[in-house]
This record gives sequence, C-alpha cells and structure tokens, in this order.
Amino acid sequence: MEAIKGECNTRKVSELSSRIYQQGVIEPLTFAFRDELKKFGFTRFSVDVQTRNSGGQQQFKLSIANAGEPVVAKVASEGEQRCIAIAAF
Repeated sequence: MEAIKGECNTRKVSELSSRIYQQGVIEPLTFAFRDELKKFGFTRFSVDVQTRNSGGQQQFKLSIANAGEPVVAKVASEGEQRCIAIAAF
C-alpha cells in the first residue's frame, strides 16, 4: 500500500509540470524578454523571471537580479517600469 501511495504522490506531477513549463514556456519567454529589453537599450539593471507552482498552476513575476531590493516598482523609475512592461508584453 505504501508503494502505491508513493506512486500517486501529486508532488511528482507538480514537479514534472514545473520542469515542462520551465523548458517550454519560461525559458523562451525569458530570452524573448531580455532580447526586447536590449532592443530598447535598457541596461541599468537585469530583470529576471521567477516562477512557482501554486495549486497546480504556474505563476511568474518579474524581479531585479543581483539587487538588494528585488521589487521592480521600488527601484525602477516610472519610465523604466514602462519599458519593462512593454518588453514583457
């Protein structure tokens, strides 16, 4: 019974879903996002995409890489926030 219970663990499904989402969606999205920022000439700081699985759904948010404050709205100017938003769109 314990072996069967271990095979039915939903955590494995979530981990597989996360890996598939990371490779098929997040990585291409991240490359495209960074490419768009380069086209705008945005070089002040690097913006990363962070993901997590919540209730079987993948969620992501933007954060500032290698910064003491990861929240974009607290560090970026209004113009920089617009540039980031347009690149993400």
